[in-house]
Amino acid sequence: MSNTKQDWAKNILLCTVGTLIASIAINFFMVPSSVISGGVRGLAIVLMKVTGIPVYVTNLVINIILFVLGYRTLKKKTAYLTIYSMILMAIFLKFIPIKPFTDNQFLAGVFGGSISGVGLGLIFLTSATTGGTDLLGRIINAYFPNIKFQNAMYSIDGLVLILNGIANGSTEILLLSVMTIFIEFTFLNKILGAGGGYTKGLFIISEKPRELGDILLKELGRGLTSLKGEGLYSKKEKDVILCVVPRSQFIEVKEIIKETDPNAFIMVTDMAEIYGGSFTKLEEGGE
Repeated sequence: MSNTKQDWAKNILLCTVGTLIASIAINFFMVPSSVISGGVRGLAIVLMKVTGIPVYVTNLVINIILFVLGYRTLKKKTAYLTIYSMILMAIFLKFIPIKPFTDNQFLAGVFGGSISGVGLGLIFLTSATTGGTDLLGRIINAYFPNIKFQNAMYSIDGLVLILNGIANGSTEILLLSVMTIFIEFTFLNKILGAGGGYTKGLFIISEKPRELGDILLKELGRGLTSLKGEGLYSKKEKDVILCVVPRSQFIEVKEIIKETDPNAFIMVTDMAEIYGGSFTKLEEGGE
């Protein structure tokens, strides 16, 4: 089997297992308890509470709309795997019974968030998405580049959690959902090995800096910076590429680097604050 076929087989397997795990978290913990994690999945649960429309229907319809609006921001591989994950999740959500694993809402939040985070992490490892707020964030960033990606994500998830609290008439459920989304986010990033931030900074030392830089510029549509460095042992000059991306593009960047220069040296850091360029303007964050 060729490496390409092996990679596709691995990605489909990870995507399938991740989607199954995330679907179990939804139907065993989140739907019965109304303690949700935000995003389109959370919105679908809220709408089921209000309208009675099944989660799998609303989740699929909203994600299809988002995919149609945002597919141009995705690579072909990401687009194909995203479609696969979206349809598969609808199937799993339809046939996995909605059955409470626990009647304790606190435990439902803890385990629902952690299990969902593991499932989403496996999906994101393939560079796919489940649609949802990550895809919506790409759309917002594409059409409104001055809006910070992480601010858009926090706002969307926050709005969904507030709507959930209103629909259930409970501030306790709202607070538990805030805890759940934090737990999900933590587990997701543990699987990705990507730290805890929405935005990542990568320092890349490669023997093919020009080739790699050109591919990253073309595929990501983001600016890069080339820094000059020197190996203290070899005394050779080296180009260091500085690249800053939202979490949703992190796996994509790593795959591009792996394909272009498997021997590249990469350092990854969470970015606490970023000003200028396509991110927040300095006057918006400073005093």
